[in-house]
Amino acid sequence: MKVGTILLTKNNIYCNANGDLPKRPRHDKDLLTGVLSAEGIVSSLGYDMLPPSIQKHVVVTGDDANTEYAPVTIRELDKSDLLIVSRSSEELTVGKVFRLTSFKCLVKTSKIEIWVKG
Repeated sequence: MKVGTILLTKNNIYCNANGDLPKRPRHDKDLLTGVLSAEGIVSSLGYDMLPPSIQKHVVVTGDDANTEYAPVTIRELDKSDLLIVSRSSEELTVGKVFRLTSFKCLVKTSKIEIWVKG
């Protein structure tokens, strides 16, 4: 099972027009570190996107099609079986939207949401 985590604004924007992430809630970096550490392996594209403080908790795969790895990139996250959404308090009107249309929300709290594929 592929488990991913993503930071989104209230209207599902994952980065603004300049490519910057929304403002992180306090728990978000620990959540990302925990999920990626548990999986242990990320793709080379995903690894390059991570801050050094999280890179030290994972290893990068040789991108072999048969290797299982934790989703980090948007394309990888879209293929997750389970998606943990961390919501930013920031409201953006312009940016790149992550479409949750292929997911169903199972749990929604003030800190996180859990979405399952299907």
